[in-house]
Amino acid sequence: MVLKGKTSPPQSKTSTDDLSGTTNGVKKSNWADSDDDEDFTASFNSLDRVKELEKTRSAKDAVITELTVTGREKDARIIKLESALECQKQSLPALQTAADASTAQVEGLQHENYKQLLHVQKLVAEVDEKDRRIAALETEVDEQSAKIAELDAVDRSTQASSHDTAPATEAATTSKAAGPAANLSVFPVFATPTTVKHMAPPPPAPKLKMTVDLSNSAKKPAAKTVTPKKKVEITSTDAAKDGPAPTIDP
Repeated sequence: MVLKGKTSPPQSKTSTDDLSGTTNGVKKSNWADSDDDEDFTASFNSLDRVKELEKTRSAKDAVITELTVTGREKDARIIKLESALECQKQSLPALQTAADASTAQVEGLQHENYKQLLHVQKLVAEVDEKDRRIAALETEVDEQSAKIAELDAVDRSTQASSHDTAPATEAATTSKAAGPAANLSVFPVFATPTTVKHMAPPPPAPKLKMTVDLSNSAKKPAAKTVTPKKKVEITSTDAAKDGPAPTIDP
């Protein structure tokens, strides 16, 4: 004979045991207390509770469906990104080769620019040296020009002094013995056979040469007309004006 309330019913793990274990929203703390087991079981079997659980289940199903769609979209995105990554991995060696070629070209251009820089510096140094040489030559030319100007001034002064003394001597040596010449010095020089021998002959007159022969087109010379010479008579009055003739020492 089994006494009621003395033996506990066999406990089986059901869906009601897996829930939160609450009775009307109150969590059971002592499962050995079976006074309110019937109320607790009735709360799970009530229609409102079933509807609420079905509603929650529908919401969860919608969330699961949404998450599934999102997961599929993420999978498609992952596949697309993996494909792009694979393409980039395949193009990476070509890009690396192009980058190496560009680096080598840049290094070559830098080396060429350095060589051109050295050449430009060399040309600038040569230009500076030529500028210094030109400045030195200009200074030397200025000095030579100053010396030439000084020598020209000395030469002009010498020629001026020689011109001042030469005409008086020439006039004295070429003066006639007919009478005293004007502006003679204190000791005049007379024309004597001795002084005439020491006089330099006059330079020959320059000859003009024609590049075109005009002998054929020249006119015949006209007949010369002889004109009688006028006789100049010297009167005693003119002789008195001229004064007595100077004596010439033999």
